[in-house]
Formats: sequence, structure tokens, C-alpha cells
Amino acid sequence: MNANSSDSEEVIMETPEAAELVQVAGCARSCVNWAQGLVFEFADSNNENPNDYQFYMDVYMRYYSGCIRGC
Repeated sequence: MNANSSDSEEVIMETPEAAELVQVAGCARSCVNWAQGLVFEFADSNNENPNDYQFYMDVYMRYYSGCIRGC
């Protein structure tokens, strides 16, 4: 970076470690979306709001934890 760079500029590090961090972050986001989708479908099939019951958060965490292990 030079002295004239602003805070809004993105610094791209092209190292294997940086690439791995980006890959893991993308995988984690996919796991969130997948687990959340399943829980919302499950709650909807029971005509319930998943935010009203701790049970759905427990189910979400199980799905998410299983998924993230595969990242």
C-alpha cells in the first residue's frame, strides 16, 4: 500500500493461507444458508416460527456443525 491509499481500498493477499481463509469463509456461509433453509422448511411444515422455539436453534446447530466439519 502507498501513503495515498484510503481505508476503502481492498488489499488482496495472494498467499495460500489467504486463499484458504476465503475458501473456509465461503464454505461457512454455505453451511449457514443450508442449515437455515432446512430449519425454516421444517418449522414451516409444522406451522411454527423457528424463532419461537429453542428446539429449532438446536436443530440448526446440529446441521451447521455437521456441515462445517466438511469444509
